Amino acid sequence: MTPHSGPGRFAAKPIPVERLTVRGVRRVRGGDGDLVPGGWHIAGLDDAGRTVRLAAAPADLARVIRELRPAAG
Repeated sequence: MTPHSGPGRFAAKPIPVERLTVRGVRRVRGGDGDLVPGGWHIAGLDDAGRTVRLAAAPADLARVIRELRPAAG
């Protein structure tokens, strides 16, 4: 998800998984705004030098991060 023009709006952007590196996972903080539920976690990802944040419930976020690997081939 990436910010889109207008408050509270988001858009999807394809990102090749080969470019992503997980930098860390943290709990939601007050500065994250009201768009992310308080019980969720946020993963900080590096996309070839650009920061990408992915928010989800802790168990779901862990599952998504495990899947962020290139397909075997």
